Amino acid sequence: MEDQVLPLISVGFCMTSDSADLEKISEVLNLIPSKSRRKNEWPQVSIEAGIACDSWEINTKQVTSMSVDAECNKLIDILKGKEVVIQSLCKEYNMKTHFEVIIHMNSNETPAIFLETETVTFLATINANIGFDIYTYDA
Repeated sequence: MEDQVLPLISVGFCMTSDSADLEKISEVLNLIPSKSRRKNEWPQVSIEAGIACDSWEINTKQVTSMSVDAECNKLIDILKGKEVVIQSLCKEYNMKTHFEVIIHMNSNETPAIFLETETVTFLATINANIGFDIYTYDA
């Protein structure tokens, strides 16, 4: 992260299941995933530990930003209008949904880490939880 203007924020949306048709998910959402992985493509130790799953994921680019909510909304804009389809896929494949916010920041350059009501409402509509990975560097 040296010589990089911080804070940097990226956001991901992931759908996971024990067994899902990843191609169908792409097709019905009309989106190309940033990454997808079948349960059997995980390292053997993950399979044996029971943490491997089928996963379909879309991510925003990492950008300099001072607002977590603004970056979440970039991804929400891509998913808006697809809420019913996401709910249907979750029901069909017993899927879980998750937003992940990744922040790289200097100890003295903290972005606004908050979510507006509209963002929380959208996440609730698709039954998504949200996690934050925060990496802090000395200024």
